[in-house]
Amino acid sequence: MAFWRKTVKEFGKEVAAHAGAVDDIANLQQMQKELADAMARLNDRLRGIETEMKVLRAEIKAESQVLKAEIKLDAMDKAQQVVNSVQGALYDKTSDLSVRVSHLERDRSHIIALQKSATGRSELPPA
Repeated sequence: MAFWRKTVKEFGKEVAAHAGAVDDIANLQQMQKELADAMARLNDRLRGIETEMKVLRAEIKAESQVLKAEIKLDAMDKAQQVVNSVQGALYDKTSDLSVRVSHLERDRSHIIALQKSATGRSELPPA
């Protein structure tokens, strides 16, 4: 009888071990399923992020083009200011030169008139 008890006891231990292994396998299968679901969710999220990045790239590119246009416009404004400044300075110098020429012509006319009245000739001596 002791033999049978020992055999039944060992068989019970093997059955319990087998049942534990079956439970472990079931748990592993459940974890595998949960891991596969988590990976699928992660994959979906990554695809979503990829789509968002494409949209952001397009928006950044558009904003970059706008910024470039604004920079070019600003540069053109500054160039126009320089041109206007140079043009104003040139106008001032031309006006000043015109006034000087006018004064020189007037002075020359006075000199010619004085010389004419003094000598009776209308020519200036060579300079």
